[in-house]
Amino acid sequence: MTDGVAFCSSGWCSIKTRSTSHVAHFVTRYHPFASRATLATPVRMLASALDEFQVHSGLDRLSGDFLGYEVVFSPTGCPREVPDRFVPDQFRDWGVRVYGFEVLTSTKVEETDGSVALYMKRVRALPAVGCEADAVSTESVLYHLKAKDDLLVRPDLGAFACPPLFGITHPTEQKRVILMTQAQGDLQIVVEQLDAPFSDGEVLPACGSGPIASFAEKPTVSPDDLLGQWSFRSIPLDPAAEQEYGTHTREASDFDRHCLLPLGLSVLHTSNSVELGWLLNESSRVVLVANKDRKYGASVRIETRQVPPS
Repeated sequence: MTDGVAFCSSGWCSIKTRSTSHVAHFVTRYHPFASRATLATPVRMLASALDEFQVHSGLDRLSGDFLGYEVVFSPTGCPREVPDRFVPDQFRDWGVRVYGFEVLTSTKVEETDGSVALYMKRVRALPAVGCEADAVSTESVLYHLKAKDDLLVRPDLGAFACPPLFGITHPTEQKRVILMTQAQGDLQIVVEQLDAPFSDGEVLPACGSGPIASFAEKPTVSPDDLLGQWSFRSIPLDPAAEQEYGTHTREASDFDRHCLLPLGLSVLHTSNSVELGWLLNESSRVVLVANKDRKYGASVRIETRQVPPS
């Protein structure tokens, strides 16, 4: 296993890793639905009325163990195969192409002296031939993001920004998307779902049992799905800042620089800012807008389409 620690400085996070030998035992976890529902109360949003989107002060929608899948895309939206060192020889012999990893992200919000930090340990299950092994090799990376390191975070929204890491949570479900911008413009996307209370990566799921399957080769969102007139409510990650309301009309040319991805996702990555969009249905969208200079802030924008494109 590879353990790593990510440090944020001057708006950017770097990862320092150290290699160890480790094999993690995977177990199947069972949680009654009623118990799981208490882990994080969903925020309500009605597409027809932005005012119905409720932000509950004190709610923590970031902490817990999240199961999901990680894929790296090129700047043009093509999925990248995982590095050769992770691919079993049998896969090469069979012509099997591997585009990502099953992951567990253990997340905890830490509050000390009025300052909020975000602790995340991501454990990758490395590709294996079948699920016959009781022990599966893993690789893990630790991120410890703090306010002094340019972290902006709203646990009640389930959103954070600490370049190059950005996260946004579905308004009505216990799902989230984490984006990490990489060198040469590559985009690491993790889509995951809340599974259990925080375990610091100690309890891993059974092989192949995660709720999010590989999405690398699924259809990408169409620009037509994003056009038209949209009303929005912009909620800053700084709780002291004021919310904004408005409308805007999107045309096809607005998405010339966007990277359009599967699962309704889109990313606009410039030298100064990042915009991570998530189309929830044909008339609702949630967007994280973050400036790489912390003083200019970040916000979650809830959008409702009022007029479809003509």
